Amino acid sequence: MLMKLGFFLDRNGQEVPIKTVHSGETLLIECLEPVRLLPDLVPGATAVELPLGAYLRGAFIPGEGALFELFDSLGRLLDGAISLDVATARELARRIR
Repeated sequence: MLMKLGFFLDRNGQEVPIKTVHSGETLLIECLEPVRLLPDLVPGATAVELPLGAYLRGAFIPGEGALFELFDSLGRLLDGAISLDVATARELARRIR
């Protein structure tokens, strides 16, 4: 699957670069600037320190919500998964361009 370049509009209307690909009805994303995206995924998240080269991968699954995970530059999982309900996932998916 070939990922295409796009962007996510954060809560301040700023563009956060992402890569996207569709797999059936599921939308997969990868973000190389996860610090800018996390406040939209985790309520109350503000300043987050992540290791250099950290990235975020996620999937928007119709009817089920969304699931995201943070990885370090070597591809190791940094923390537990971030899970979003259907309504929140749908609202965030609308901000992907």
